[in-house]
Amino acid sequence: NNVTFKIKGMQNKMKQEQQNTKKLEAIQEVQVLKDNKFVRKGNRSISLVEKHKLGSQIFKEELKLKVTINTLIEETNGLPTMKYKVIQRLGDGAYGTVYLAENLMTKAKVAMKKINKVKENEIDDMEIKNEINILKKLDHPNIVKILEFYSTEPAYYIITSYCPCGELYNQIKYQYNENQLAVLFYQVFSGLYYLHSKNIVHRDLKLENILITEIEKEKKTGKSLFWIKIIDFGTAKIFEKNKSEKAVVGSSYYIAPEVLQKKYNEKCDTWSAGVILYMLICGRAPFDGADDDEIIANIKKGTYNHFHKKLVASSPEVQDLVTKLLEVNVNKRLSAAEALRHPWFTKFNGKSLYMNLDKEKVKMYLDRLVSFEINSKFQQMVLAFIVHNVPDTDETKDILKIFRLFDSND
Repeated sequence: NNVTFKIKGMQNKMKQEQQNTKKLEAIQEVQVLKDNKFVRKGNRSISLVEKHKLGSQIFKEELKLKVTINTLIEETNGLPTMKYKVIQRLGDGAYGTVYLAENLMTKAKVAMKKINKVKENEIDDMEIKNEINILKKLDHPNIVKILEFYSTEPAYYIITSYCPCGELYNQIKYQYNENQLAVLFYQVFSGLYYLHSKNIVHRDLKLENILITEIEKEKKTGKSLFWIKIIDFGTAKIFEKNKSEKAVVGSSYYIAPEVLQKKYNEKCDTWSAGVILYMLICGRAPFDGADDDEIIANIKKGTYNHFHKKLVASSPEVQDLVTKLLEVNVNKRLSAAEALRHPWFTKFNGKSLYMNLDKEKVKMYLDRLVSFEINSKFQQMVLAFIVHNVPDTDETKDILKIFRLFDSND
């Protein structure tokens, strides 16, 4: 009977894997379409395929220098269907399809990015490995986290954390107050500061590459606060300080002028952040055109409408921030660290709302900590060590207050 039971269990497991595999290969859900309000003629992005006229050979060579198969995170040969069940297709990109999937054991939702291998296109394969190599180095609340990586003969599968609220791109049709934008962009610059401190430049920051993990109602105003993660590190690169990059990489609306001149550094990311901020304030791109060539020409000039009615109606602080981000002179442009210290974030509570801890959530977490019984004396020792040894900085003061409260109340 035990043998029969085990055989049936194996048969059921194989049957489920076959069903999941079939669903993964042939899933036909309607893909999520982008809102049409902010669409222009022509392609929105400079495709990597088209970069032969903008420096693809340099891009290919720099990837060869950085990518080795030994650096991949827990590469698994075979399909991920033994561990994950595909639920639905979320959308299609230039290099593959993204699915919502569920871990069969934990029931946790994840994003599964399937990228078809193109044998004759060496640059695509290097780009995929580059993305995994970069992602495995990162651990920040506003940057997507890679969980696993699978490889089959026809495709790669990258498993990452799931952002259920979609792209920031889909939110451009709405009007936001500056408190909302300050919270959002404090996260963007926090993520960029972390990347740049690790000597990583993203090079393709845009609305489509910022995903929303949660939309939370702010209690005082009832307005929505967005909690986000930066994604898509396929064209990211580990850079050297005081050395210029040369490969022209990016998307047409967002690419910095110095990238087009093939001499740039990590501040190309803060330019892109400035473009996104302008878009969310004004509802249009600062540098537009009928096609990519016209957009690129306007970016090279560096001139945009400083007097757009929505921008003029905004605070002097945010106007100043936009100006200092969309600064053609790289030496005068704000870095991510400098942007985080801008007065706009102080005036509109960007940092305080970002760092704010809901009392009910804190109580829930502390109750869980209390109920997790290791040894009450051991817990007190750990809390005492944290309270008396962790430096009280801007980054740690809020959590230290909680630990001190908990410590004082035994």
